[in-house]
Amino acid sequence: MKPKNNRRILWGVVLASVCAGALACGCAAQTEDEGTLMETYEPKLVIREDGVEIQRTPSENLSASEEGDGVYHKPVRNVPKNTFYLKADDRGCNACHEDLLDTVSTTEYNHPKLTNDIGTETTVQQCITCHTEGQVTIANSFGGIIHGIHSEVEDADCWSCHYASEDGNDMQLWDNVKHQVMHGIHTSDTVEGTFNFNQDRIVSQDQLPNINWQGYENDYLRNEKTESGAPLDQDMLDNWTITVTGMVDNEMTFSLKDLIENAESVTTTMVEACVEIGDGNNLIGQAEVTGIPLSALLEKAGVQPEGGTVMVNSSDGFNGAFDINLMKTHEPLLVYQINGEPIQWQHGYPVQLWLPGGNATTFVKQVSNIEIAPAEVLESYPPFYLIDFCKPVVGFTNLDEGQVLKKGEPFTVEGYAYAFSQPVKAMEFSLDGGETWTRCDTPDTVTDKWVNWALTITPQEEHAYVLRVRCVAANDMVNEDVVEKMFNVKAK
Repeated sequence: MKPKNNRRILWGVVLASVCAGALACGCAAQTEDEGTLMETYEPKLVIREDGVEIQRTPSENLSASEEGDGVYHKPVRNVPKNTFYLKADDRGCNACHEDLLDTVSTTEYNHPKLTNDIGTETTVQQCITCHTEGQVTIANSFGGIIHGIHSEVEDADCWSCHYASEDGNDMQLWDNVKHQVMHGIHTSDTVEGTFNFNQDRIVSQDQLPNINWQGYENDYLRNEKTESGAPLDQDMLDNWTITVTGMVDNEMTFSLKDLIENAESVTTTMVEACVEIGDGNNLIGQAEVTGIPLSALLEKAGVQPEGGTVMVNSSDGFNGAFDINLMKTHEPLLVYQINGEPIQWQHGYPVQLWLPGGNATTFVKQVSNIEIAPAEVLESYPPFYLIDFCKPVVGFTNLDEGQVLKKGEPFTVEGYAYAFSQPVKAMEFSLDGGETWTRCDTPDTVTDKWVNWALTITPQEEHAYVLRVRCVAANDMVNEDVVEKMFNVKAK
């Protein structure tokens, strides 16, 4: 089933099933003690400042008594598993931290900036991506950090974050398994909605990803100038030079000011995304950039046939690298303007390299040198410098975990998708944990831009559901991490 844009596709929220604990006509009356128990363990409902209702634990719609059987005799039917047994409202990161982004941003130590205005919800999976699966050293591993931070937290214990596997042989993160173990989540093998997409969304320069690592000298200087609101230094731009060295016929030095005034600049729309983005992360953004094609400099210098690696060096020693053959299809730009304004300090004023389809490790700030090296040099770099290393990524931008949607009212679920060096050819949605997928094609997308997708749904039954989404690249690769949100449907 391959729906086109705006085509209706079967929405599985309209289910005819009846909850097992529904109170039938003529059933025994609910006792006062049992009723009090039910009320005591009702899932928590939070109303945020923006008016959005959040209920992280599904309602189970249980009856306290049926056909004379009390709570003791039929606990699965009559006692809420989620809140009475699992203590779901008191487990997971959001039990203590309403907003993980705010928590990370206000820590005593200097954590890299993660803020963005695209609407994604920061989750523990993003922490895992950087601190376990990513390039962060093993000394900063996720488990060590989290257990160390929480070791002195009052009232925190193993069960605040963990869940014991059914066989008793493993401890799992609650946030990773909660959708599989909580009651009250309904499934369907089909999804109905109206699908749309575009590739046009632009974010402000302030909200582009800025992984402000404190690793090199200029990182500290740029961050200081950004935080203090220091004006851009025109003399720096006027005197900035970029040298081209290595395996070239003529090593050359170019004035950035002369290039801006005399070379042919290119303005295009491009995505910047961190190699550690993980799925559902906010370290991604798209902007209109203006810059000098790197090929213009290399043509004047004359690249020798043996040159196979382009090494891009910052003025403080940081460098990135990529295969020179990429320039046949992906034109790097020496960017000096973003969204029509001079590039800001945090992005590498006065000039930053942008590589279409690349990840942020190749988006070198304050470029001062381009060196052409043999092809085998690239093998000495970490694998994320290879253009095809990064897998597709996808995220929700307006749906948070536990969000309450109104029964019978349309709601447009929005998100992004990006496949780095590959165009996105389809989005797929599932309401049964990925057992079945409803496919929505995204024809004629281009590689350099992200896909902003939208699925408008009109849920008709008061239940909890888990919507999972994945992105399909042109080479049929899909995102690796599970990206899903549980939502609740309630009457007005």
